[in-house]
Amino acid sequence: MPVVTNNLSRHSSGLFPPPSLMRTVLSLLSISLLACSCSDNDTATGSAPVSKPVPVTVTKVERQPFTDTTVAIGNLRSEESVEITANVTERIDSLHFEDGEYVKEGQILAELSKSEETAMLSVAQSELKEQQREIERLQNLTRQNAVAEVTLDERFTQRDMAEGKIEQISSMLRDLTITAPFNGIIGLRRISPGALVEPGTVITTVDKIEKMKLDFPVPEVFLNDLKPGTRVEAKSPAFPDDIFEAEIATVDSRVDPVTRSIEVRAILQNKDRTLRPGMLMTVSLQRNDREALALPERAIVPFGNKHSVYVVNEDNTVRLADVELGVRRPGYVEVTNGLTEGTTVVTDGILSLSNGATVEVAGEFDGPAPAFDPTNQAAE
Repeated sequence: MPVVTNNLSRHSSGLFPPPSLMRTVLSLLSISLLACSCSDNDTATGSAPVSKPVPVTVTKVERQPFTDTTVAIGNLRSEESVEITANVTERIDSLHFEDGEYVKEGQILAELSKSEETAMLSVAQSELKEQQREIERLQNLTRQNAVAEVTLDERFTQRDMAEGKIEQISSMLRDLTITAPFNGIIGLRRISPGALVEPGTVITTVDKIEKMKLDFPVPEVFLNDLKPGTRVEAKSPAFPDDIFEAEIATVDSRVDPVTRSIEVRAILQNKDRTLRPGMLMTVSLQRNDREALALPERAIVPFGNKHSVYVVNEDNTVRLADVELGVRRPGYVEVTNGLTEGTTVVTDGILSLSNGATVEVAGEFDGPAPAFDPTNQAAE
């Protein structure tokens, strides 16, 4: 008979692993189960690590003065300005001014040659005297009925004609003396003594600049804000540290149909004569003065087209609050919606925050940093 026992033993040894391998697998399973049990116990008891509060700087929402500003480019003009020219064709006899001199109204600036007109005036005056003497003689004869009245009347007519001729020559002589039409600054001399001038030949210019006219365009949408007396500020690249104040004097009667703007004229005081006609000025039109809620610009967190801030709650957690912004001024921005006065918001430490984070107030916002001044940097 075949030995069945031996065959079964060989077959069993091929189906089951060795005892040593089984012990190793059972040990690994025990360790895994123990680790899972410990992890579950830690979770159940709440022993997960807690993050530390984020140190931040805060400020309170408060009201500050704001104004809407419209910026335009303006052109300075003299209060009065004129080109000094001759009315007749004649030779320049003499000039009585220096370049840049301040002259007064009626001061003689130039004299043209007047020898011919002077001689004509002398002849006309002599003729007038002759007519006066003849009238006196004829009046005596007329009283004696020795001369007809018509003869005396003819002499009166001749006398009147002589007087008219004298007035005509005197007017010609006045045209040969050129005077300043008003107080002002003389420009550059453009002609020399002895030169022949004609009507329209510019000898020099005179500008009255104690007051200046500042003309600038403003979009028609702001027409309702353009009232006489409205304050404007102007700056010039020639004087970058100076601000010149002016007031609107008048507004043009028409809107430009191409640019949809209207010309505005402001009056600017220039008593020290610092500014000159023709200068370009950057004009700031201040309007709609008001008190509004304000925040430091650095507190704003932009999200696409929206703006938010981190508001500090009573439990020292933060939440994101959407806000609507208005105009800006250096370091601050107007808040038109989303916050109330006295609300505490984060200004520094924003990059480390998320909605619901815990914070620790490390200080108060003490104002925006001063603007960079390259001159101070160079001095250091």
